[in-house]
Amino acid sequence: MAKVYLVGVGCGDPGLVSLRAQALIEQADCVLYDHLLDERLLDACSCSCRKIYVGKKGHGLSTSQQTIHEWLEQLAQEYSCIVRLKGGDPYVFGRGGEEGEFLYEKGIPFEVVPGISSCIAGLSYAGIPITYRGLSRGFRVYTAYTQEKKRNDLPFDELANTNDTVVFLMGRSSLPEIVHEYLKRGSDRPIALISNATCFDQRVVSGRMSTILTQDLESITAPLLIVVGEVVQKRQALDWFSRQELSGLSIFYPRLSSRLELASTLQELGAQVDAPIAFEQCPHFENMQDIDLVDYDWIVLTSPSAIRFFMEWMACEKVDVRTLPKLALVGEKSAQVLQEYGLYADCIGEGNVDSLKKRLPASKILIPHSASNLEGVKGFRGQEKIVVLYSNKKKPIQPRASLYDVAICTSKAAVDVLETHKINARYYIAIGPQSEKALLARGYSNVSCAKEASYESIVEAVKGVKRKKCIEEED
Repeated sequence: MAKVYLVGVGCGDPGLVSLRAQALIEQADCVLYDHLLDERLLDACSCSCRKIYVGKKGHGLSTSQQTIHEWLEQLAQEYSCIVRLKGGDPYVFGRGGEEGEFLYEKGIPFEVVPGISSCIAGLSYAGIPITYRGLSRGFRVYTAYTQEKKRNDLPFDELANTNDTVVFLMGRSSLPEIVHEYLKRGSDRPIALISNATCFDQRVVSGRMSTILTQDLESITAPLLIVVGEVVQKRQALDWFSRQELSGLSIFYPRLSSRLELASTLQELGAQVDAPIAFEQCPHFENMQDIDLVDYDWIVLTSPSAIRFFMEWMACEKVDVRTLPKLALVGEKSAQVLQEYGLYADCIGEGNVDSLKKRLPASKILIPHSASNLEGVKGFRGQEKIVVLYSNKKKPIQPRASLYDVAICTSKAAVDVLETHKINARYYIAIGPQSEKALLARGYSNVSCAKEASYESIVEAVKGVKRKKCIEEED
C-alpha cells in the first residue's frame, strides 16, 4: 500500500539531515523536492527513483500548492514509497500541515519526519543562542512573507517591548519595514541578519535597529533570517562557525564516487564544500576475461578506484589472492585503500605513475586502468599490458555557485567538469602533475599541485590557500 512521507531535511548544511530522513531518501520510489534544498541529498536516491522538482521561489517561477497536492494523489497510485522532501521542518512555515490534511482527506497514509528549522540551526551557526538565561526566556518565530503581503498585522507593539528573542523567516524584502516598525516605537534593539544560513555562502551582519540599514548589505541575500533581541550580543563569544580553520572558504570538488573522505575532512575544518558526484564509474570486467595473473610479475594500480574495481573483479571471478603477483601503487591513499582488503603494496610510487616507471624492474606488468589517460601509463620497462578495467561516465550536476575560492581536481576528467559547467575559482589545486598539466593547458591560472598524491596533501594545499586569502583580505 502506498505511503507518503513528509520529510524535513533541515536548512542548508546536508549534515543536519536525520538518520530517518536519510533512510527514507534511500528507500524512496519517488521524491518530490523543494527549492531550498541541497540537491546533494538526492545522490542517496536509488537509480530507479523518480525525482520531481516542485520548488517554490518567492518572486520566481513556483509550483502551486494545488499542483503539489495533485502530484501527491497521483503518485500514491503509482508508487509505494513517496517522499516529499522539505527544507527545514515540514510544520514550520512549510505547509506540511496542509499537505498532511489533504492526504488524510484522500485516505492516503502518511508520516511526518521532523527536520531542524532554520530558526534554530541558522542562529546556532551564526553564534546566536535563541534563549539565554537572564536575557531571553522564550522566543517567537514569524514569517515575514505572506501571500497577501500583510506585514503590518504582526504585533509590533508587543514585539518592540518583549524580552523574547524574535525571529523573522523569509525577511529580505520586509527588512526596511520591520526596522521602521521597531524604531517608530522607540525600540533600538540589537538585530542580526543571517543570509543563507548554514550554507557555504552564509553571511551575517549585526548591529542595532538604528544602524543596520546603514551597513553594507549587498551580500545579504535571500533566504534571510532576521533575529531581534539581546541574545544577538552574545555572537562575539559564541560564533564558532566563522572561527574554524577553513571557515569562509568555498570549495568545488567534483567527485568520482560516492566516497566522501576528502569532502568530510574539509568540512570538519570549516570549509563549505560543493562535492557533487560528477561521474558514474562503470566496470568493464569483460576486458579481463583472458587475463591470467600468473603470467605477470607486477600489477600496477594507479588510483583508489582502480584498486576497488580490481578487487571487485577478483571477487566476481573468485580469484585466489594467493595467486597475486607483486603490487605497485601510486600514493599513500592508494596504499590505505589496499589495506582495507588486507593487502599491502610491494612498491609505492610518489606523486604519479612516472615514479613507478623508474623503480620497477624490466618485467611482465599488468596495468588495469580507467579508460582515460591511457597514454600516461605507458612506458614501463619490460612487457606491459594495459587493460581498460573501468570508465568514468559524466553525470549531470548542478553546481551551487559559478565562482568558488578553490577548485580541486583529482583527475583530468575533473578538469573537464570545470570546463563543461564553466566553474571558476580563485585558486585551483591538482592532485598530481597530470591534472596540473590539464588545468594549465585549458588556460586556468593560480594552479598549484599537491606535494603528494594524497588527500592529506590536498588538505594542506587548501590550508595554504586560506592563509593567502587572509593576507589578501588584510591588505
